[in-house]
Amino acid sequence: MNLRRAHRERMARGIDPVDAGVRCGCPAREAPATRSVLKRQHKRPLTLSCIMFSGRRERDPAEPRDQLQGDSYYTEAGSTEQNPLVDLDLVRSRRLARFTTKSTAADSSGAVAETSATAGQHSSRPACERPENKTGTEERVLHRAESEKAPSVEACPAPQRKAAPAVSEKELVHQSLLRILNLSSAELEEIWARAGVAASQAPTHLTVAELDTVLAERLQDPRIVDALSYLILCYQRLRQELASIQAARSQVLRESLGNALPLVVTYARTCLWEPHLFVSGRRWPAESAPHEAAALWLVEQFQKQQIPAEGDAAILPPAMYADLVHWWARDAPDELEQLFPVFFRGLVESARAELDQIFLQRSQLSCLRALGSALEPHEALNAFVSMADFVAVDTRNNVRSLLGPFLTPTALHYEDDRVSRALLPNNVSTESETAERDAISAVQWSLDTLRDGLYRLLMRLLRAGPYPRERVLTWLANQLNQNRERMKLQAATAETCTDGYMLNLTDVLLRLAAPFADPRSPKLQSIPIKCLYDHHRIRLAEQETRVGCDYAEAQRLQADYLQQQQQQQAGNPYAFIPECFFLTTRALQLTYLPFLQYYREEILHQLQRLEEMREELNLAQQQQQQQPVSSMQQLEQQLMRSQCERAIAGLRRDRQSCLFYLFDSGSLDRLLQFLAALAAYIMQIAGFAGRLPLPAQDAASVPREYALLPESIFELLAEVLQSIVQLRLPVPLTTVGALFPQFVEFATMLLSNTFYLRNIHIRARYAEWLAQMFPAIGNELRHALGAVHLPPEFEAAFLGNEQVVENLPPALMQLYIDVERTGTHTQFFDKFSMRFYMSEVLVAMWRVPAYARVLRRLASTREGLFVHFSNMLFNDANFLLDESLQALAEIHELERLLEPNSIQGQALEPQAREEKRKRLLQLQRQAKSFNQLANSSIRLMVTLTEEVRQPFLRPELLDRLTNMLNYFLVALCGPRCENLVVQERHRYEWEPRQLLSQILRIYLSMHDPLRDRDGTRRFCCSIAADGRSYRPEVFERAAQIAATRGLLTPAECQRFHELVESVAICAKELVAEDEELSEAPDEFLDPILATLMQDPVMLPSSRKIVDRSTIVRHLLSDPHDPFNRQPLRIEDVIPQPALKEQITSWLQERQGTRRVS
Repeated sequence: MNLRRAHRERMARGIDPVDAGVRCGCPAREAPATRSVLKRQHKRPLTLSCIMFSGRRERDPAEPRDQLQGDSYYTEAGSTEQNPLVDLDLVRSRRLARFTTKSTAADSSGAVAETSATAGQHSSRPACERPENKTGTEERVLHRAESEKAPSVEACPAPQRKAAPAVSEKELVHQSLLRILNLSSAELEEIWARAGVAASQAPTHLTVAELDTVLAERLQDPRIVDALSYLILCYQRLRQELASIQAARSQVLRESLGNALPLVVTYARTCLWEPHLFVSGRRWPAESAPHEAAALWLVEQFQKQQIPAEGDAAILPPAMYADLVHWWARDAPDELEQLFPVFFRGLVESARAELDQIFLQRSQLSCLRALGSALEPHEALNAFVSMADFVAVDTRNNVRSLLGPFLTPTALHYEDDRVSRALLPNNVSTESETAERDAISAVQWSLDTLRDGLYRLLMRLLRAGPYPRERVLTWLANQLNQNRERMKLQAATAETCTDGYMLNLTDVLLRLAAPFADPRSPKLQSIPIKCLYDHHRIRLAEQETRVGCDYAEAQRLQADYLQQQQQQQAGNPYAFIPECFFLTTRALQLTYLPFLQYYREEILHQLQRLEEMREELNLAQQQQQQQPVSSMQQLEQQLMRSQCERAIAGLRRDRQSCLFYLFDSGSLDRLLQFLAALAAYIMQIAGFAGRLPLPAQDAASVPREYALLPESIFELLAEVLQSIVQLRLPVPLTTVGALFPQFVEFATMLLSNTFYLRNIHIRARYAEWLAQMFPAIGNELRHALGAVHLPPEFEAAFLGNEQVVENLPPALMQLYIDVERTGTHTQFFDKFSMRFYMSEVLVAMWRVPAYARVLRRLASTREGLFVHFSNMLFNDANFLLDESLQALAEIHELERLLEPNSIQGQALEPQAREEKRKRLLQLQRQAKSFNQLANSSIRLMVTLTEEVRQPFLRPELLDRLTNMLNYFLVALCGPRCENLVVQERHRYEWEPRQLLSQILRIYLSMHDPLRDRDGTRRFCCSIAADGRSYRPEVFERAAQIAATRGLLTPAECQRFHELVESVAICAKELVAEDEELSEAPDEFLDPILATLMQDPVMLPSSRKIVDRSTIVRHLLSDPHDPFNRQPLRIEDVIPQPALKEQITSWLQERQGTRRVS
């Protein structure tokens, strides 16, 4: 018969257990007459031994929760005849043996040494031990006790410790246990009396052997309003006692208190799991299972640990939680298996509210600290990582993993606009700039706190052992594999995570990789590339582009490589460093590539376009005041302005919120450190041994390990390096100075051998970055390139590395040629923007002596490369300048037409006038772009002709150069030059005087009769042979303008007059020669240009005979046979010596005839 059943029977007989001195089978001290009767009934005192260590059975679902299950849980003293299966003496002996053997041997020594910072002296009773301010059942029970004038617990304060000159060890143990239980001697006698122990037989000194009985009776006292709080305070006092006796060197006392520790913890576990066994136990909701109620209480305790309430001392200490988990896992692991999942999910769910306000309330992230404290015991940590939810996959709309909520906080406006609306100003002013800086600092502090806390938590899990480390790496890989779609142009956003989530995850990985993220670290050499290719964790997309091969070739190479690398061990063959290295690399690909591209294209470019649209609308509104339009058009324009303003405001907030992340100098520092290590590792895989270019002569000779690398890795490096310069991100100069040479050498390696990076666009981005960083570029041009001013010591990256000096100039020239065909439908216009940066850096190289020597050597030793490069330069300059002049001429006409006083303009219909205005705006944008690109090409032509003129005298280049110069000289100084006069020409970067001066200087550079008379004559003859654009009067007018406007010095003007005279003489000679050659046979004439051939060759596929200079000039721009479009190289043409001999004989004959005549 159990305790509750006995209680109900006594109530049925009309006996009040309190009035009769009976409560839960224990005599009360106020009823001596009844006590004597109960003594005879209770031969054995009630202890936890009877409750916990008797046989157990499962509770019947129909049985009330507050009723004890079966006689095996509890047997009243004196009722052994009714339940012969339970021998209380045997149970008690086993109970005490359990705590005096196991606990002493395994736990006492460690428990004695452990101290508790939360334990403290409590001179007064805690609230959980006082009867004030209680409600419900506890209040009624206390009221009964007070009505009988029972001695109050308050009247028995805890005895103060006093130093005694000589105290026995028994007395020490006795006094310590009284302080721990917060008992006086009178209260102890009362407990013995309730337990049915006569005063003469009661122990004079309390020991651990009797502590079980005393503690059980104490918890049945109705004046203890909360058993768990009482036990927590007992634990704190016990830890305090253990800490205070370290100097006393009392072995018996230490052992006794060490044995008492598991007893207190075990009672706490019982109160937590089965609170109905005690009068002072908490009453959980009837619908809650024990593990659910216990988990909820633990969640509350851990929340209180981080933010304790004032005066609340009964908070579960971390040490008690660790002991509780330790002994719980030893005694009842099945209960913990039910408890931990609910507990950890409760902690994570409770954290969501705090994480949701992390940026708005400057949270200290107590939720993350609470989770860290909960994982201190290794049993809890293993249970946490073993949960299926731990490695679950997160998405934008469904964050399922246990650590996922700690990565979800985002301050990006396009993902969560609360932060930007609360912290960022609405207007643009000096005060708003200060507010913006303050907001950036506040958000970055919150981000750093969150990421650092999560990093520390992951480090604890990774160091806990092989199994937790494996689970953490699996979780990281699952998140990255789930977000593979982020690299696609049209990604399924519902299946991926937000940018804020990925940025947080990537920064945590960068922190994990920081110890070995150094380009000089020897640990990089021990990272096997096979870890990336065997799909151990990272699953590359099936169609993911590789740097050195196509998809089918990549599959074959990867299978062959893995077959040769099969000497891997069973299980996980990789250490933590290669795992973390490739996980971090993959995270950077999936995070920074789409994030930076979105910031550039969808925010900055869209914002720029909308601001230009707003300017156009404002301009149209001003013109409406002079030329009224219909009310419908006014309404449409007003609506467009309103929509434009709203869109601009939203994009500005998007831009400002992105700065929270982009202007985080700590994160950028970690990012650059890792990227420098990644660049060093790639160079190691490529076989770089200190010399460039790399030895591969074709795609097949590139190392397979390198060829299989994802192309997105190289795109990532280019994107980040460009963003740092163009967006002026706050990277510490010391960091850039230390890592800058590594990046320059890496970019030079990629540019110097086309087989190591076949993607033209990515190669061009590295060239663009080098142009922005090259030290010899002037400050004004550097600003135009979107670059930053760098300290002089950074010049060592370009000047101090001999491999960079020798290989960068030819690499840029080759890239200038290669971008002619990018493989896209926009390749014709793409090449101009790519070549713009290459032109500027090549111009700057001529101002650096070391690079100038290399360029001069290239012009003489690699004439094929130099000529091909020069031909592309002429093509660009010719097209761009021609397009610019045409656009300017049309702008000139439209500006005249749209003038207020224009008669033709006034005659136009409103709709036609609006179309003309839109066309003008379009031409203005085009003219500016064309002029920027053309000016760059012309500057490079001026520099090349001044430094090395000999290659430009070759037949395949000379005529092209002179024809172009003549054409533009006529446009600038000819009769129609007035058509190029436009309003506000600086808006289009149109400087006609500067352009004319540059063209005249090219003429003067090529006209040098003192050093090269033959070359000068050929140059003058080529000018005169241009029947389309050569006009003597135009040259005279150009000389006059140069002298009048001061475009040339007097000496240069004199040299130009000499050039004009020499060209006039050559023109007369050419007229006579043309008359003689007009009778040449058709088989002697070039079929393309209709000129007399000098070196006839046959094309192998079409069998056509052309002049060598003609086909060379054609192949410089197009590597195909001009007659049948078959691929053609200059090496494949077939010389025609017989025909050449015939042409030579005919010429000699004609010349002889002329001399005779």
